Amino acid sequence: MSIQPQPLAASPLLRGLRLAALLCAPASLLALVLAGPLPAAPAAPSPTAPAPAPPAPSSIDPIVRSYLAAATPAERDALADDLRPLDALPVRALAESIRRVRTFSGHPGYQTLRLSFKDRDLLVHVYAPAAYSHDRSWPVLVSYQGPSTDGIEGLGVFVAAPDFAEVWRAHVGPRLRAQGSDPARARPPVWADARDYLVVSPDLPADHATRHGYPASETQNLVFQLMLREVFQAFHADTDRVFVTGLSQGGCWAWDDAAFRGDWLAGSLPVAGYAPDSPEEPCLPNLLTCPLYVMHGVADGDTPVDVARRPVAELRRLRHPQLVYREFPHGGHEWPRGEGPSALRWMADRRRASFPRHLRFMNAWWRRCPGRFHWLDLKVADGVPSLEARIDGNRFEFTSQRVLQCDLLLNESLVDPTRPVLVTANGRELWNAPVSWSARLALDAYLERHDPVALYNGRIPLTFPR
Repeated sequence: MSIQPQPLAASPLLRGLRLAALLCAPASLLALVLAGPLPAAPAAPSPTAPAPAPPAPSSIDPIVRSYLAAATPAERDALADDLRPLDALPVRALAESIRRVRTFSGHPGYQTLRLSFKDRDLLVHVYAPAAYSHDRSWPVLVSYQGPSTDGIEGLGVFVAAPDFAEVWRAHVGPRLRAQGSDPARARPPVWADARDYLVVSPDLPADHATRHGYPASETQNLVFQLMLREVFQAFHADTDRVFVTGLSQGGCWAWDDAAFRGDWLAGSLPVAGYAPDSPEEPCLPNLLTCPLYVMHGVADGDTPVDVARRPVAELRRLRHPQLVYREFPHGGHEWPRGEGPSALRWMADRRRASFPRHLRFMNAWWRRCPGRFHWLDLKVADGVPSLEARIDGNRFEFTSQRVLQCDLLLNESLVDPTRPVLVTANGRELWNAPVSWSARLALDAYLERHDPVALYNGRIPLTFPR
């Protein structure tokens, strides 16, 4: 007969040997055996799970493209659920997506853009360099002219290209002939050849003139914002390098843009213009975040030189960090002769302070001009509001007068988004909590300005104590 092998565990011999070993073992070991099997050793701690990878551009870009292309608020509302997964993204990731999906229609040479507001149309004249392409960004120079001139003449101060000279001659020819001059011999009066800039000059509406160019009118504010929005949409503009300049009435506009819309600008170059510095319109502190290159002729018979000396002295007292003042002993009411190249060299070294840590803001005309100034958005005030705000880490300290409601706009360039934000005003705590972040808020900010830098994906509504 055949013998079947038994498993060792069931072998009588092995059972006998195991029993003998237990009888000879120390009592402590016997107790362990009788107590049953030892509990399993705790599992080794697993390594920290890696942070989830950010969404790939292929998953972000279609959502961003659809939202930016939506024609109505209802169409954007329908995309709200698709946007929510993007809420955790930093603003810079959304900005990169915007840059990938946007398109441009501008081209080299002279062209016009049409603004529509207040049941009227307004032409904006643009000259793009011959080398312009959509492959890189280009700085922008806005040239304002006085009430007797228009946008084409504004371009003529900065564009020396031969193809534009033909446009300029055709435009001013009738006037030159009436003065007895030959248009064929005329050349644009180029003060500075801004050949590397997108040069922009609007036709000024008939009602643009105000007392000395200020207070900042609603028309002026609309022209500025609509103009730059259209330029940014049509051309690959460097929105951190936008400059404004102008002579006479245009110089007043350049001062006002720096005071009330300085968060758009890398610099302002007013020539022979009035600054908003009267006791009724105390707005010079607003200018501290905008670089200035102020020019005025001592012999100016239309705009006395004191209208430049007075605000410049006050800005120096306020310690303006980037102020140049050029006074010309024999200069009249004109573009200062020979100063253009120096002004262009100054512009080459300037960029916008996109997210300053210290703001001072006064706006006597906030009802007619939007109250947004960098990361502050004034909503309700009682009289002439003034604000001073400082950032220290995630802490905002406000000193305010006559401000009732204001929105604080946030992104990761201003605060650590993983920590709560503390806001105090005049020594009282207004907010001490985390912030809800929203991709839609950032995309709406882009649609408002077409500026992929000045985006905010957090907002804290603040109510100030009376």
